[in-house]
Amino acid sequence: MSQSREEYLRQSLIPPVQSLTLSEGLLPLLPGVRFVLQGAPDAAAEAEAAALIRQYWHCDGCVTREVAAAPALPPEGYRLEITPEQCHIQADTPAALRHAFATLRQLSEPERGVLKAAHWTLPCVRVEDAPALSFRGLHLCWFPESSPTNLEKWIRLAGYLKYNYLILESWGVFPFPSHPEFGWPEKKVSMAQVQHLLQVARDAGLTVIPQCNTFGHGALCRTCSGKHALLNHHPEYASLYEPDGWTWCLSNPATRQYLTELCEDLYEAFGAPPFFHIGFDEAYNAGSCSRCAQADYRSLCRDHILYFHDYFRKRGTRILLWHDMLLNSADPRWQGYVRSGDADFEALGLTLPRDILICDWQYWRVRDAEGRMREEWPTSAYFHEAGFDTLSCGWTDYDQSVSLGHAAAQRGQFGYLQTIWNSEFTHTVNSFAGGAAAGWNPAAARQPIGLRREECFTRYLRDITLDMGLRGYTDAGFRTLQTSPYELDFPG
Repeated sequence: MSQSREEYLRQSLIPPVQSLTLSEGLLPLLPGVRFVLQGAPDAAAEAEAAALIRQYWHCDGCVTREVAAAPALPPEGYRLEITPEQCHIQADTPAALRHAFATLRQLSEPERGVLKAAHWTLPCVRVEDAPALSFRGLHLCWFPESSPTNLEKWIRLAGYLKYNYLILESWGVFPFPSHPEFGWPEKKVSMAQVQHLLQVARDAGLTVIPQCNTFGHGALCRTCSGKHALLNHHPEYASLYEPDGWTWCLSNPATRQYLTELCEDLYEAFGAPPFFHIGFDEAYNAGSCSRCAQADYRSLCRDHILYFHDYFRKRGTRILLWHDMLLNSADPRWQGYVRSGDADFEALGLTLPRDILICDWQYWRVRDAEGRMREEWPTSAYFHEAGFDTLSCGWTDYDQSVSLGHAAAQRGQFGYLQTIWNSEFTHTVNSFAGGAAAGWNPAAARQPIGLRREECFTRYLRDITLDMGLRGYTDAGFRTLQTSPYELDFPG
């Protein structure tokens, strides 16, 4: 192996830490191993640390708190100093303590030179770490095909990789109390299953955000599937949509009432969340019905957004929406970038309240005249400079995700959101690891690495499956089957 042990440790961590220095020696994680907490807010931190030591390394540690003053830490930041005698952790918040233990777990390894390891060890290192962005989100779709076990696995992994927000989008499986007809009857999950996953997310340190598509994607499916979660079995509701069934009909007052009731169901089930995603992407053939075509469609769309903005603001909740309809496809500034709107849509975007979070999803590399990947990401800059809190969003390209995160951090944006349109496909590692790096430490993640990221990722995913007590073949790894055909790399 060409790199040093210190380089290997630094490069194997997901996400990469801000600073790591290796010294000689190991700390054996044996019964009574000393963990000293500094900056811990209360005695609950001692109990949390003891529980994590027991869970991660199957031994009882001796956890104490140190009251001596220490240099201030950035939000969610922590410091580690491991010697052969003890592990010293400075963490001022419960989130920071979770992050510190996530790093410790990734650094640990079983004892060497034996047939069956009886304990774990930690390398003697000094780590200083904090996130580059305060909002580090993961967007997950709950498909009819999604295994609840796999969803729980991904949610737990998100917390392990230091994400702190989760957007959960149901594609026809959520049991809407107000409209039980909305979704696939044979694929609906129980409210108890929903609440279980929400609790798993909260326990992992994730703030959960529901999503309801209020413009495009009204079919609750991918365009490549040709399915419709409502009209395939209730065609009588077709008047709520444009004639093709993909985009909601904004000129029909029944549409707003229907969507309001769906949003209220999600808002209540998710426990009055601080954010709510209203979708708004890929509204193909918008305004195509006989009534919408005669209307002032720009005003219809603006009123639609403002209605949901005000509806949630009264509840103390901010809305998020996808960016693409708010960019003019004919504008040369956006050539090569994701954009789906026209001049009217772009103009209305600049009239919206600035407390709306704009999710700028850019999934493909854009290159300059010399063939080099562009790094400035002008679409995110456009919304940020217009005064919106902006989330840059990547998908399957690791380098592109960290480039988006790097630009967002340099620009001082609100955060980064990693989208996962299918949790079992060829780019799972790039998506999860790239998004984690983009939000936490994109500058370090952009450095060339000398090891295979897939194997490190698989090890950390195995930690999660063991925590869950999963031992079966189909529950292991990031693909259910080794021989299933790879699907087309197409998000919508």
